[in-house]
Formats: sequence, C-alpha cells, structure tokens
Amino acid sequence: MVSFSNKNYYRGWIYNKPQWWVKFNNIVLHHLYSKYIYGFMVKSARLYCICISSMLWMLLKFIKNSSSLSVECLTDIVVVDNPNSLDCRFTINYFLLSYIYNHRVVVRTFTNIVKGIRSLTYYYNSANWLEREAWDMYGVKFLLHPDLRRILTDYGFQGHPLRKDFPLIGFTELRYDDGFKSICVEPVEMTQDYRVYKFNNGWINWK
Repeated sequence: MVSFSNKNYYRGWIYNKPQWWVKFNNIVLHHLYSKYIYGFMVKSARLYCICISSMLWMLLKFIKNSSSLSVECLTDIVVVDNPNSLDCRFTINYFLLSYIYNHRVVVRTFTNIVKGIRSLTYYYNSANWLEREAWDMYGVKFLLHPDLRRILTDYGFQGHPLRKDFPLIGFTELRYDDGFKSICVEPVEMTQDYRVYKFNNGWINWK
C-alpha cells in the first residue's frame, strides 16, 4: 500500500508544532501505526492518515473519545472514483475537526463496490446524510446504516451519477405528459430530424 510516512521530516516538524500534535503523535501514531494506519503525512496544517477500511471505525472512535485528542466533529465525506482499480475503486476521505484544539484530521481509506465499509452514524450524527449522499452518488455501501436510501436523486433513479462509467445523458428522462396529466419516465432517445444541407459557397459567384 501507499505510505506517506517520512519519519525524519515528521520528527523535525512535530517539535515545532503545538502540544496537540505531539499528543496525536504519541497516542495514535505510535500505538496504532502498525495495526490500523498504513501511513501519514502533514500538509497544509492538516494531518492525513491512511487507514485500513475494516478498522476505520475503531480509529475514529478512539480519537473522538480520547480526552487528549477530542476530534469530535465529522465535517465532510469525499469519495473519489477510480475505475481502473477493482480492489480499491473508491477512495473515501473523512474530514474531522477538533473544537477544543482547533485542528483538522483527514482519514483516508479504500473500498470497492462489493465490500463496503462500516457506517459511522453511531459515533457522528452528521455521517447520516453524508453517507447517504455517498451511496446515492457513488454507490458506496455503508454497513449497519440505519436508513441507507437515496437523498439527492429521484426514488426510481437507476445507477449512480458521479461514477466515471455513468453516461452523461443518463439512462432515463422525465417529461410531463398532457394527455395522462402525469410525469412520465422514459428511456433516453437521441432523436434528430432529417436535415438538408446546402454546401454551395455563396461567396464564389459574388462580384
């Protein structure tokens, strides 16, 4: 797996930063690096961690309930689709915030279409709608989610729009039918009337 760990750079960086980062380094990285975390790096005043998908909920539970870290807010979930990688097609980034220490942590993990990942709704209330949005747009499965259903698209929508293999025009289209007085859902048809083109150049005979 990809590792962003650079111990020489990280040691030189950690001693010039506030005490919060030292606590995170001592508590999390030293005890969980070999078990749950593939690698880490610091960029733009944020700490990026690459975690095993099966142990993601344990890591986030630990850093939230720890009084020395207090990363208690999940601000956003960002999914990146990579169709060329079947085993790790989806890259999921969790953006976390500590209200007490005013620092941000980004935890990154990988999953595929079949495997899925455990839901974090039990630990973060904001994960409910964020995970539903990721499921609706990308089709990422979140296990043990209390209400995993679409949130942005229509009820009868087929497919996941933000996947890179999803066509730009979609599969179905909606229109209002005056005869039935209702909304009709039909397959997309790219029809075009026959046109007659005149290729004569009007500037040739101009004097």
